[in-house]
Amino acid sequence: MKICGQEMKVTLPIHGRERTFSEQELIAILEKYFSKEAPKHASIAKNPTEGKFFRVDPMKIDRSRFEKPMSEKSWESTRKIIQEAFVEVDKHAEKYAYPFSTLIPTKSWSDYKTVPELKKYATELGGHMADWVEWALELAQRIVNGESWEVICNYADNLQFHRMIVWKNGYCRIIGGSTKLSNDSPASKVHNYNYSDVDVSSLAVPLVVLYKK
Repeated sequence: MKICGQEMKVTLPIHGRERTFSEQELIAILEKYFSKEAPKHASIAKNPTEGKFFRVDPMKIDRSRFEKPMSEKSWESTRKIIQEAFVEVDKHAEKYAYPFSTLIPTKSWSDYKTVPELKKYATELGGHMADWVEWALELAQRIVNGESWEVICNYADNLQFHRMIVWKNGYCRIIGGSTKLSNDSPASKVHNYNYSDVDVSSLAVPLVVLYKK
């Protein structure tokens, strides 16, 4: 660690590369890390499961597992988005380079919610709607934890409803399959429709990201 200048700046090694943070940036990172508290009732799950935490540690994911191109088309597209997520982790360490949990809430409403309502629901649970980087890191963590590429990229998803995330273009998209809707898409599937703030969905719950000690 290096501290330099009259205005305090700290240089830290992040994933093998030195990055410099101002005092204000460090305060913001630490406040974000310690202030958000996940729902008390949820337990830790080995795989993403409704109503349970799934822990993701971006800095401990073995990136070498995702370096070699794959001949299976769906595997390769998933590998590429995971690689893109790693680039974002390195570029925006203040946002992504620390552990978090994802939570898939149980759908307790019978009709639809607007996109802003789904985002608000995520904040009411103590977190925020996941973006594509956090979702891709979740996929990487699943593979590192021992799930197979077939399960994630080829087999029908075993969760009740699709999940909604913030996509690269700033719109929201739903991902995965849904047993309730008889949709056999795999967990890695990104559906093409771009949801804006005026759109509604009865098909999905938010994929929630939470931070805790």
